[in-house]
Formats: sequence, C-alpha cells, structure tokens
Amino acid sequence: MATKRKLPDNPNSELIDFLQELADYEKNVSRLIHKYNAYRKAASSIAKIDHKIESIKDIKGLEGIGKKIEAKIEQYLSTGKIKKLETNRGDETGAAINQMTRIMGIGPAHANKLVHQDRIKSIDELRSHPKRDQLLNKTQQLGLKYLEEFEQKIPRDEMKQMETILLREINAIDDQLKSEIVGSYRRGAKASSDIDVLVTHPTVTKLSSLLHKIVDTLTKKVHFITDTISIGDSKFM
Repeated sequence: MATKRKLPDNPNSELIDFLQELADYEKNVSRLIHKYNAYRKAASSIAKIDHKIESIKDIKGLEGIGKKIEAKIEQYLSTGKIKKLETNRGDETGAAINQMTRIMGIGPAHANKLVHQDRIKSIDELRSHPKRDQLLNKTQQLGLKYLEEFEQKIPRDEMKQMETILLREINAIDDQLKSEIVGSYRRGAKASSDIDVLVTHPTVTKLSSLLHKIVDTLTKKVHFITDTISIGDSKFM
C-alpha cells in the first residue's frame, strides 16, 4: 500500500525533515519539480549519514548538495533554523496546500483546488466539511481516515506479529500456497511503512479467485483487513 511516511529517525532527523518540508513546498506550492528533486536528493544523502552533523565540513562533497542547499544547511547548523523555511511557514495558503497533500491520493493539483476553490484551510476543516465525501474519492477518503496511522512506521516487532497471523491464515487456505513478507521487512529494516506480502501457488492459474479467497479470510475470519483501496486479479491494497 502506498503511503506518505516520514523518514525514519536518525541523528540528523530534524535537518532531514526541514529539507523534506522545503521539497514539499516546491512541489506542491511553487510547482518547481527541479527544486523539489534537489531538496529530496539532499535529504536522502543526509539520511545515509549515521552520525550527527556538527559542521559544514561533515557534508562537503556529499552527493546532491550544491552551494545553495549547503548554505541553507549552514544556516541550520548556526541558528537551528532555515530562513526560507521560516518564510514558507508564514505562507498560510502554502501551508494549507501542503497539509492537503499529506493525504494519500491527493496531489498538488487537487490540493490547490481544495484550498483555493473549496476554501478548505486545514485537515480538521476537511474532516468536518459537509461535502467531504463528494470532494474526495474512495482512496482519498481512506487516506484522510487513516492519515495519522499512515504517517507512522510499523516497528519490526509488530511486523513479526502480523507476519505470524498472515502466513498462518494464508497457508491454511491451501497447503500448496507459499507466502512471505517481502520489501523492507525482508531486508531487515527496523521499521516499515507498509506490509508487502508475496503469495505464490505452483498450479493455480486463476489468480483472481485465489486472491479474493485470501482477502475474504483476512477480512471476515480474523478481521485483519478493515478497508479495501483496490483489488484486481493479482494485487490487493
């Protein structure tokens, strides 16, 4: 399931969040994708550093950090703030647009419509809007409903508990079914944004009926699934 998650904690998490916030403003408000990509790349590079950045020397030559972004990082190291970010935060309309794009399925264009045309300025206003369900499609409604949950990482210990339930129930449907948790969990991540389950069968060719049977079991028998975003012949979200 695609979700909008924050980068995992690391010694430079505040700086990473600041750069990500600058990136989001460029994408959602300014609509300058090249600047969005530049900030994202810088944030990604810093996320790979496993020690606290204390000096501008610590990032010299780091991939994705040019002179302009380096200057902003130097501001942060000196003052704990970034001037451009403070200016952006003072833009109430821009802040409202960024709030809307936190919701799964809402991109910059729809966010701009909600703010400018529908006059919605916050998540709370959207939740209480009398025409909320007409303004949002099903995916966006679920994104709003589970917004705070989607923005939290799933700890590995919790993933292990879910793995036990998923594999037990799926494999009980057909003893030839093979299922495993893949993605970041299989790579050993301490926390994951979502759960990716790969299910295979050596002989079944009609995948749709098998998938629906699995979803039905996880929904009605063990109440593992609460909502459905989409279901096709071979993929469920």
